[in-house]
Amino acid sequence: MAALKNACLTYFPLGGRAEASRLAMVLGGIAFEDKRLAPSDWAPLKGGENCPPWGSMPILALEDGTVVNQSRAVLRFIGKLTGLYPSDDHVTAAYIDEMVDGMEDLQAKVNSTGQGLDDEAKIAARVESVASGNIAAQLGRIDARIAKVGRDGHAVGGSLTIADLGVYAQACSCFSPLFDGMKPEMLEPYKNIQAVRRTVANQPKVVEWYEKQAALPYWGWAGPRYQIYLDSRTA
Repeated sequence: MAALKNACLTYFPLGGRAEASRLAMVLGGIAFEDKRLAPSDWAPLKGGENCPPWGSMPILALEDGTVVNQSRAVLRFIGKLTGLYPSDDHVTAAYIDEMVDGMEDLQAKVNSTGQGLDDEAKIAARVESVASGNIAAQLGRIDARIAKVGRDGHAVGGSLTIADLGVYAQACSCFSPLFDGMKPEMLEPYKNIQAVRRTVANQPKVVEWYEKQAALPYWGWAGPRYQIYLDSRTA
């Protein structure tokens, strides 16, 4: 825990690839700086001398000057320090890694579907893929894997881990207005994913976190993109 004292997590003013890490620190009771960087401020940082090691966000900066980059590395690092990632159960750890990676694959499939097409054609391609294409196949894999290795509303095992946060954050991001044509109701057939969304969204610390976020200036723009995160309580 001490390693995360006064940590700063930098990302855009939306959920995306940083939300699971934010929530891991929230659930771990870590007081951290949640730095929301406007896209116009990211461009000069990315091209400047202070560019993060991998040229991407999120960026986790520790009090001693250590910088951790790459979203999944950041999430695992925080998970290990907050008890949300096992230190002595290597099989469970591997299952957690699988789930987080599988959700990243989902985001990649959503993002790539319809790329290069005009808006109408891109939306049509995504709707089709959700119905019977690559997106549907990946959702099916995720839902089936949760059924096999998770229980009681958890993605892996029967207690809260970063796998739950990964499923929640990426499912909400992928089916938010951030991606044209994607809608929350598309997740309804996937009962195990929905159960994980409810588990995370109803954590008291998560509820409190979003209540505080709604009072911040960035929420005026980000609020509609976050609605699916809040609605997960009754998914």
